[in-house]
Amino acid sequence: MSLVQLSSKPPDLDQLSKQLAKIGQIEKCEGCGCYVDTINEFKAVLDQTPDAPAPARERIAELEAKHRTTHGCIGCDPCYPVAISNTLYAISDGASVENVKPIKFDVSQNEADCGTSCEYEAPQEIAKPTSVEPRPKIAWPIETGDYRLGSDDGCVAIATLASEDLYHHFSHRRESESDCAICGKVFTENIGIEKVVKNIIANRHIRFLILCGQEAKGHLTGACLKALHANGLADSRRIAGAPGKRPWIKTLSPAQILYFQRQIEIVDLIGCEEVAAIEKTVAKLAARNPGPLPEAIIAESVPHYIASKTGRLHLDKAGFFIIHSKPEADWLIVEHYKNSGEPTYVIEGTDPAAICAEIINRGLVSQLDHAAYLGRELERAKLSIKLGFAFTQDRAFGELETKAEWYLSSSRVMPMKKLLLALIVAAAAGIVIYKMMNRAEPAPAQTAVTSSASTSSGKPVFYLFHDPADQDEGCRRIYSFADRARRELAGKIEVKRPDVKSEKGVVDKYQVRVLPTILVVDAGGAVKERFEGEEKETAARLEDMMTRLKTSLR
Repeated sequence: MSLVQLSSKPPDLDQLSKQLAKIGQIEKCEGCGCYVDTINEFKAVLDQTPDAPAPARERIAELEAKHRTTHGCIGCDPCYPVAISNTLYAISDGASVENVKPIKFDVSQNEADCGTSCEYEAPQEIAKPTSVEPRPKIAWPIETGDYRLGSDDGCVAIATLASEDLYHHFSHRRESESDCAICGKVFTENIGIEKVVKNIIANRHIRFLILCGQEAKGHLTGACLKALHANGLADSRRIAGAPGKRPWIKTLSPAQILYFQRQIEIVDLIGCEEVAAIEKTVAKLAARNPGPLPEAIIAESVPHYIASKTGRLHLDKAGFFIIHSKPEADWLIVEHYKNSGEPTYVIEGTDPAAICAEIINRGLVSQLDHAAYLGRELERAKLSIKLGFAFTQDRAFGELETKAEWYLSSSRVMPMKKLLLALIVAAAAGIVIYKMMNRAEPAPAQTAVTSSASTSSGKPVFYLFHDPADQDEGCRRIYSFADRARRELAGKIEVKRPDVKSEKGVVDKYQVRVLPTILVVDAGGAVKERFEGEEKETAARLEDMMTRLKTSLR
């Protein structure tokens, strides 16, 4: 995809809107705060342009209704939305961002609206990491990033922006360590700048910041750093006078920004990649080093923890996977099984990320630790093909609570062991039932089955197990069959929609693990048809089932 290029000819708003719509088809962009911000900025420009083309207005209105922020800027290079944003900023003389508030993305406060279909609920309390002790705090630097350190009491910091070669040159130069405290890259106008400022104010010996090298494509990070140093923040927490995309600062306090402005002098060598010129500048700055500031300011980072292995392994109710690699064909095969050992799906492909996405879309994994394990093993399988070593699927971290759980759920146990344990369980259950049926005294009344599981009418039952919050196109297509069954098979079949949260009895009885699930149960309670998921193939099978039911229930 080519980026928007500014020229002497005014950009065509209709063409710009088409490019923005095309960018929205990229998976990483469609829910990014960068993209949603650009949509809002485009709308602001259209509102100030009375003669703007109608197709552009319609297209932007559609994008505004369709896209919601799911994640913040992740510093992509290149950032496709930023090119259009900078173009809008230029043609509107900055008016595109005057009345546009930055997208806030804070999961802990649930500030980002993910739409009605988002099932995520913000935690009331941040979960504590499994580590028992925080990592010993490093005095400096306090922020992580792409940087190399020189001398702690050096007076010069170098930001090479996006110039890799320049960064590697200075990061490996030992003779200038006494003058240079830190050398690093910085790409973005928000998180990147925040990290630079925090690391600088955490070391009061640094008195100069050299901005050199080339900007990242579509970004104006160096210019925004200069604007922050000169102007501070506007009321909206946007860097005052900043020309770049999304220069909103969220984690720096006014006191920290004032300290940054007082502490350092910025030397503008943006665009310069001449090593000799930069080294000469470092030497001149070191010669007039005013010394460290007498007082320090608190510049805290977020907590750091050492990762530790989990103690317990909790099985995923959605099932387990067996992964096969086929080096001769550069092919990966993933089999999915229910925890009972019943196979459900086979997912194939050559790209681990695409396979993971397919598995998630089909609802075959329901725990974060299971998804992380699956991604790790798929990448190992792919690496085994690339490097030529034999792939053996590793077991997940942690120990099961009981040996029985391990035998029933592990993808690495022999089928005979599963069968043996299942027979033992079945025999024990049979003995219990036999004793209850042959007691001298009348057996106590059994607990009533929930109303949704009852087939007392003597008719077959059409069950729809679903989550009413899921209202995407695929789910609604599946739900419609319950309405059709009630309408087209009236008097011949019961249609029931159990509440999956409160009617656990019927959910467990029919081993419902995927939503939506449709079952057709005969009058005796036996499952005759089972349909899981929201895929088009499932809808096609349901269509055939409806035809069969109409014939058999005449």
